[in-house]
Amino acid sequence: MILTISNLFPRPDEPQRGLFNLQLFERLHRQDAVHNICLVPSCKMWSWPAIRAWDSPQAAAFRTSYTPVFYIPLLGRTWSWITYLLSLRAAGIELDAVDVLYAAWLYPDGVVATRLAGDKPVWLMVQGSDIFHLKNPIRRRLIRDACERAAGVICVSSNLADQLAENGIDPERIHVVHNGVDGDRFRYRDRTDARAALRSSASLGGMADLGDQPLALFVGHLVPVKGPDILLQSWAQVRIDSPEAHLVFVGEGVERPSLEAALRDRGIGDRVHFVGAQDQDSVAVLMAAADVLCLPSRSEGMPNAMLEALATGLPVVATDVGCCREILEPVDGCAIVPREDATALADAMRTALEAVPDRRALADSQRGRFSWDRQAQGILELMNGATR
Repeated sequence: MILTISNLFPRPDEPQRGLFNLQLFERLHRQDAVHNICLVPSCKMWSWPAIRAWDSPQAAAFRTSYTPVFYIPLLGRTWSWITYLLSLRAAGIELDAVDVLYAAWLYPDGVVATRLAGDKPVWLMVQGSDIFHLKNPIRRRLIRDACERAAGVICVSSNLADQLAENGIDPERIHVVHNGVDGDRFRYRDRTDARAALRSSASLGGMADLGDQPLALFVGHLVPVKGPDILLQSWAQVRIDSPEAHLVFVGEGVERPSLEAALRDRGIGDRVHFVGAQDQDSVAVLMAAADVLCLPSRSEGMPNAMLEALATGLPVVATDVGCCREILEPVDGCAIVPREDATALADAMRTALEAVPDRRALADSQRGRFSWDRQAQGILELMNGATR
């Protein structure tokens, strides 16, 4: 049995959280039983019994145990691994039937897993944002120790693997296994049909009839690292030449109030839509209806929105961070721009909105390039010691 440990997993209060882990764990479970531990950081200990009683908001074949772990935000992240470890030990996690532990986040999840495991092998997964814990000297030492204790470290991109090696992690212990995408859900669909579906969508029905007007799309958390503020700066430039264009933000986050205020101040909010977090079926329809996906991130690992867009046949404009160049450079119709360069982003968006790409050909070229089955198989081969 594989014991998966991650704070990134759908929860009743955040049903869209960590959907990529849900999909990966389902594929792993098809070949080896999975018991998932979803860590829920909280200092409100009176809420812990209710958290332990949670059921997954997403149907899954494997068991998920929601496990509260003590965390005080003001205490900071550096010492959180200690309270996480104490909370997990107090929860009495049973390891007798476990063959291997898989921690799908580098810190504190991965650090805690290697100290909880005893003599059980542990594999660590590096997703992207977790790499920034290496900037803190105390956390860096903890992470390096965890990587030495682990059977191996899996990165979702070569860029992340290089960053780990640069921070003193033994390259022989580092492996690259790309993220997957649900090819049944994210696939080519006729743009006109997709736009008609938007009008009948219960969660997106308030959106205006787009007709044939250009549509740019952002999918992600509305937080500084994802760069939605940069996108708004660029959008003000795009609107000068394309006043009829629409921009849709899919996602929630702390930046939403300031983004909405900036739109009012700039007077460009009439064709900008905030639709909140959406389920994957709605995101798939939006991608089929859009003309370009914009990823203005300040940092990335391997963003699944990018893979989903490509599988849909939707061109992508992204900043040169993480694995974006690695994935997009070979793909016609996509563009890479410098990080935090609003003008370059605006220019690339204009080009994409004016283009008439062969979206079916783009989707066909990506079919099978990334899949959850392929990622799960790669991880299992590593766990089983197979030569890849």
